[in-house]
Amino acid sequence: MAIQIDTQACIGCGCCGEVCPQGALELEGKAVVFEQYCTACGACIEMCPVGALSLPKQ
Repeated sequence: MAIQIDTQACIGCGCCGEVCPQGALELEGKAVVFEQYCTACGACIEMCPVGALSLPKQ
C-alpha cells in the first residue's frame, strides 16, 4: 500500500521527498511515488502544503 498523489493539486515543491524516510518520493515536475519503497508512514502527507497526498481508501 502506497500513498496516492493528486497530480492536479501537487505544486511540485518537493517537501514530500525531503521528509520521506524511505526515499520513496521524487520530483518529475510533480511528485512521483515509488510504490515498492513506500511504507505509507504518512510523513509526506503531514508535510504537503496543499494536501495533495493521501493514504489509499480501503
